[in-house]
Amino acid sequence: MGFQVSWLVADRVMEVSTFGTITKEDIIALNDAVRRNTSPATLHILYNAAEIEHPYFYKDELLELVSVLSEDRIGWLVLTGHVSPLVHFMTTTFAAKAKLPIVRAKDRSEALDLLLELDPTLATALVHGIA
Repeated sequence: MGFQVSWLVADRVMEVSTFGTITKEDIIALNDAVRRNTSPATLHILYNAAEIEHPYFYKDELLELVSVLSEDRIGWLVLTGHVSPLVHFMTTTFAAKAKLPIVRAKDRSEALDLLLELDPTLATALVHGIA
């Protein structure tokens, strides 16, 4: 498995792309990557799981492994791309267990538009990022 983390809006919007077979070690590394952001500002995550071949099936353990998502500073989880019905079900079930608000977008552009509607403070962050 692999994952890639990139910033779309500094300290505010992170894009996580996963692919291949997801292992426990991958989940732990991903949790650490998200936790490295120490900004107190609300952090939204775009999650592209379109290339997952074998998801991590232990959803009860997953909540413990991705403990960073239960922090108050975590905002919306936006599922992007075309994902399998199984990955969609597992992601939405996980989000419900984590009490994490989740929305669906077809791509990165639509996801950012949604986040701008859901969190008006992002517009300010974008303006400061450009200046």
